[in-house]
Order: sequence, then structure tokens, then C-alpha cells
Amino acid sequence: MTSITHTSIVTRASLHNFSTLLLLYVNGEREQKEGEEEGEEEEEEEEEEEEEEEEMGKMCLKDRQDGIDERRETEKREKRGTETENK
Repeated sequence: MTSITHTSIVTRASLHNFSTLLLLYVNGEREQKEGEEEGEEEEEEEEEEEEEEEEMGKMCLKDRQDGIDERRETEKREKRGTETENK
């Protein structure tokens, strides 16, 4: 009788340990997948931010170029006005 009871206790303990290990493994897998998904989301957000920064840079360059063009046109008008006054 003692051996049957002992075997039963050992079997239950083994099953409990196995189920605990299985739960730890499953939870670890789940956390790993969630971590990968979060990593992918972070990468996408970083890419979007980089694209926005590039667009802002392009807009700033365009605004700067527009300002330069405007200044050139103003200078040309002033030169024409000065030339007309000198004649």
C-alpha cells in the first residue's frame, strides 16, 4: 500500500510540475509574441516619424527656396526701378 500511495503522490507532483512548466512555457511564448508585435509597431512608428521629418525638411527647403526666389525678384524690380529713374 505504501508504494501505491507513494507512486500516486510522486505522479501528482510530477504532473503538477509538468503543468507548471507548460504554463511557464506558454506564457513565455505569448510574451515573446507580444514583444515582437510591439517591436514591429515601434519600427512602424519610427518609420512614420522619419517620413514626417523628411517631408518637413522638404517643406522647409521649399519655403527657403521660395524666399530666395522672392528676394531675387524684389532685387530685380528695385534694379529696374533704379535704372528707370537714372534714365
